[in-house]
Amino acid sequence: MKPIDQSIIHGNGLAGDCLRACVASIFEIPIEEIPHFCDRHLDEKITNENHCFTRINKWLSEKFGMSYLEVEFGNFGTYLIEKYGGYYIATGPTDRFNGDVLHCVIYNGDKMIHDPHPSKSGLKTVYNIGIFILNDPVNYTSKIGMCQPASLGEEDGTFPENR
Repeated sequence: MKPIDQSIIHGNGLAGDCLRACVASIFEIPIEEIPHFCDRHLDEKITNENHCFTRINKWLSEKFGMSYLEVEFGNFGTYLIEKYGGYYIATGPTDRFNGDVLHCVIYNGDKMIHDPHPSKSGLKTVYNIGIFILNDPVNYTSKIGMCQPASLGEEDGTFPENR
């Protein structure tokens, strides 16, 4: 993870690019090479309220064969963090905008690692967590030689550790 700050601050009719900065940081890609997922004027064909998720998932799928999954921070979110660890994007209100605008930061475990906003003030509370998942893990990993699909399970459908 290489901390990269957002290049667009929310306000004056502009949507901030904190999500883009978090993705750039986690994947260690220059922010200029990543689209501004939450810019409503970027693609007039996308009109739904989840335009950020539509765009980020299209980009991740094309670039890495991945998707962005955002879940409520609660039992399932906590389970994902404890079970799989690693960096994730936390979303919630800040002390700016009276909590009306959500912001993205990067966490690892229960600690904020990077806030891409210049204030570095973080979130007041975490509402959701976002993780990156492979769209097709078996085919992806077998393409790069990490595992063979036949070794994943036996004919009875069980995995060796479950016997």
